[in-house]
Amino acid sequence: MYKMGIEDEFEAIHFLKGDFGPETRLHGHRYRVQVTIEGKELDEFGMVFDISRLKEGLKEILNGLHYHNLNEVEGLKEVNPTVENVCKYIYEKLAHALSAKGKGQTKGLEVTVWESPTAFASYRE
Repeated sequence: MYKMGIEDEFEAIHFLKGDFGPETRLHGHRYRVQVTIEGKELDEFGMVFDISRLKEGLKEILNGLHYHNLNEVEGLKEVNPTVENVCKYIYEKLAHALSAKGKGQTKGLEVTVWESPTAFASYRE
């Protein structure tokens, strides 16, 4: 099994709904995002997936989150903007963008988001 991936970052603010102490107040994070794709076979060019296309797709999504309040972003304002929900949001946007643009299969796609150096969540289907 092959696995390849990329990382990028964005900064955003948010607050959590519920009984989460100081996390219920508006605060910011420097999020680090890792995207990986697994595959059993390589394409005719010897790749699991075109890394430049993956970078382009992720950058487009993160530009819509960078320096924004996640509680006001379409797709996140309807849910509690936890790191888990941010993972799923990025995953769904990226999977859709990659398949809509004919950029290859997204089977084995996984998104991991760190909201601090020691706290993260991952999402895959």
